[in-house]
Amino acid sequence: MATKIEVGVQVWVCLYTHRHGVDVGVYESPEAADKGVRQILVENAGEELEESDYKAVRELLDAGKLWEAATLYSEMTEEYIEVVNRTVEK
Repeated sequence: MATKIEVGVQVWVCLYTHRHGVDVGVYESPEAADKGVRQILVENAGEELEESDYKAVRELLDAGKLWEAATLYSEMTEEYIEVVNRTVEK
């Protein structure tokens, strides 16, 4: 579903680079972007990781250590998640 975003509005862009390409998500706040990153990790860690590695990522997520979990996931899978703040331009 496409949403029109006004020029000058700040957005947070999430880039998830994986073996099939790059997924892009655009969020209206850093909190929403963090929620998107968490969703990526929860959905993909269960599929990509061995049980013990999955447990380590989930423990970090459950402890509120989102970016530590993302870093660990990246080290284990060579898939990367990045969030950047941008201002919408013309």
